[in-house]
Amino acid sequence: YYLMAIKELMQRNFITWKKDKTNFEYLSEMRERKEFEHFRSLTRAFEIVWYGDVEITEKEYGVISPSFVLFLNNIKSNGQK
Repeated sequence: YYLMAIKELMQRNFITWKKDKTNFEYLSEMRERKEFEHFRSLTRAFEIVWYGDVEITEKEYGVISPSFVLFLNNIKSNGQK
């Protein structure tokens, strides 16, 4: 979901994608947008699981997944392309 979010933000010209860009740099680009807080929350969740070597349970996935879906739907319906 996080990579889908990055892709959607790039396609909507909210961020500029680069291969070696960090999540912090993407957050910096989003700082002035209304979607920033939601994106920051998703970034934290992604980093805890991906970089923290934490396995999430199916129940935990069921809790966080709707937040990613909501973010993606909001970007798609409210974003510019």
